[in-house]
Amino acid sequence: MNGVVRRLWVRCFRKALPCCGLFYYHNQVFTISYASVSKYSTFEKKVSLTRLGEVLQQNIAAKGAITVAEFMKECLQHPRYGYYMKETVLGRHGDFVTAPEISQTFGEMVGLWFVSLVEERYCRLSKPFRLVELGPGIGTLMDDMLRTLAQFPWLYRHVTVHLVETSPAFMKQQQLTLARYEQKGLSLSWHRNIDEVPSDGSFFIVAQEFFDALPIHQFVWRDNCWQEKLVDIETREEEPFHFRFVLSGGPTTASRVFLDFLGYHTNTNDEIEDSVIRQGVELSPQSLSIVQFITTRLTQSSGAFLAIDYGANQHISDSLRAIRSHEFVPVLREPGEADLSADVNFLSFRKAYEQTPTIKKSQGNPVRVPICLGPVLQRQFLLSMGIEYRVVQLLLSSKTDKEAIDIHKGYKRLVSSGDGMGNVYKCFCIVSSDLGIPIGFSK
Repeated sequence: MNGVVRRLWVRCFRKALPCCGLFYYHNQVFTISYASVSKYSTFEKKVSLTRLGEVLQQNIAAKGAITVAEFMKECLQHPRYGYYMKETVLGRHGDFVTAPEISQTFGEMVGLWFVSLVEERYCRLSKPFRLVELGPGIGTLMDDMLRTLAQFPWLYRHVTVHLVETSPAFMKQQQLTLARYEQKGLSLSWHRNIDEVPSDGSFFIVAQEFFDALPIHQFVWRDNCWQEKLVDIETREEEPFHFRFVLSGGPTTASRVFLDFLGYHTNTNDEIEDSVIRQGVELSPQSLSIVQFITTRLTQSSGAFLAIDYGANQHISDSLRAIRSHEFVPVLREPGEADLSADVNFLSFRKAYEQTPTIKKSQGNPVRVPICLGPVLQRQFLLSMGIEYRVVQLLLSSKTDKEAIDIHKGYKRLVSSGDGMGNVYKCFCIVSSDLGIPIGFSK
C-alpha cells in the first residue's frame, strides 16, 4: 500500500465503519450477451407505443428522422416521459445497479483518493473545497465519500457539496440520502449544469457512470463519405417496433464538425483506419464539452477530476445498448422504458483535453497546465487505494455470516478481472499541476 494511503488509513479507519446496506446481484449486467435476451424477442407482434414514442413520432413526422443523440436524450431526459424522470430505475428494485450500491468500500476509496490529493498541500490550497458530483444517482456514492471525509475534520469543515442533477426524481432521493449532513451544517447545493458551481475555492469533481448516459452520435462510412445513423418511423406493419435506424444518405453537420475534431477527414481515405471505416465511429459531443470546461477550470484553480465508467481508450463503433430489469433489451423497443447507455471513448476525452483553448495557448508558456492521466483499470485504482484492507476490517466487524458473504462478494465483483467490473470499468483523471501525480495513476 502507498505510504500516503497507509497514513490516511490509520487516521480514517481506526475503527471499522458500520456496514451500510451492501447489495449483491447475481445478474451482472455487463456479462450478459445480446443472445441472452429471450423475453423481448424481435419475433413478436407490434409492441405498444409508449407515451414518449408518441412524442418522438410527432417530432419525426414534423422534422424528419432524428439523430441517435436526439433519440437518446429524449428517451432519458424528456421532462415528462424520460427514463430518468422515474423514481425506481436504480438499485435493488430498479433496472440496474452501480458500484456504490454494490459495496460501501467503493465510495470510501474514492473519498480517500481526494483526501490523499490535498493532505500534504492543504495549507496552500484555496478554500472552500468545492466537492462536485456529476449525475449522483440516489446519492449513495456521495454519502460514502462524505462519511469518509468526516474522519478528517481539517478538510471536512471547508467542504461544500455540489450535485449536478437534471432529474427531479433523483434529486428527491439524493436529498433524502444526504439529509443528515445538511442537518449537521454541511452546505449542499443542487445544479442543473456544472457551470453553475461557484468558481471560487478549489474544485474537485467525480463522475461515476455519468458519461455513459450522455447522448452519442453514430457515424458509418458509406459511399465514400461519413453518413450519420438516424432514427426514423417504422412504417412496415410486419415489424414489431415503431422505429428503425436509417442512414442520412450523405454527410451531416454533425459528421463534418465532430469527426473533424477527432481527426477523421472525409476527403482522403488514406487518413482513416480501415477498421474504423468498416465499423463506424460514435462520439458524445456533450461529454467532450464537459471535459473541456473542467480542464479550463483546473487551469484556474487547484483541484482534480475523476471519471469512472465502462469504456475503452480507443475509437468505439456501435456500443449503444438498452437495459431493463437487469437484462439487455432492443434499443428501439419501448422508448422511455429502458436505460440507454454507450461505452465511454476515453481517447476522445484526451483529445478534448488537448484541444481545450487554455491548453493549446499554454504551449511553451509558464502557465500551469493540468495533468491528464489514464484510463487505468478500476481494479488497479481500487487496489492502489487499499480496498482489500478495508474489506478485511468490514469482515471482522460483520455480525452475521450472510453479511460477511455479501461484503466479500461485493469486493470481488468490484475488482474482478476478465470480463468483470475490475477490468471493464476504467478510471480517468485530470488534476491541477500543483497536486502532482495522484495515487492509482502513477506510470
